[in-house]
Amino acid sequence: LEAARQGLQTLQERLRALEADNRKQELELKSADQERQEKMARAYGGTIADTRELGALERKIEELNRRRDKLETAILGLLDEIESTREQVTKQERVVAQGQAIHDKIVGDYQEARGKLEGEVKQLAEQRTQLTGRIDPAMLQEYETLRGDRKSTRLNSSHTDISRMP
Repeated sequence: LEAARQGLQTLQERLRALEADNRKQELELKSADQERQEKMARAYGGTIADTRELGALERKIEELNRRRDKLETAILGLLDEIESTREQVTKQERVVAQGQAIHDKIVGDYQEARGKLEGEVKQLAEQRTQLTGRIDPAMLQEYETLRGDRKSTRLNSSHTDISRMP
């Protein structure tokens, strides 16, 4: 589940970076278009009489056209990549949601089983308390001593072969 969440976070970060790059490219395109429009209006507006200045403006317009074409191509590539990444994010979100649902079910089952077992332990402890009231206190003390010795023996020998324990 953690790996799926980390994968989702990585994809979301990549998507944000792609979208930011796309916005930047679109702003550059808008700026280039605006500059191109200004140069075209100046070049073909009839205010320039010098042919060298007109030639320089036409070269600048051509440069801006090439820049615009490159930006449009880059934006189209980014849009394809953004769409693909969004699909991956959606898939990963489903994986995380499924993993979370499984996790929640396991936790719920565990808590339910734990509740049942704690209830049984409480019931057995009450039953033991009732039964110990009927037993001679000296005999009960001896039992508890032997029981404690058996636990420590079992714990000390547990590093060898557990299958031999009763």
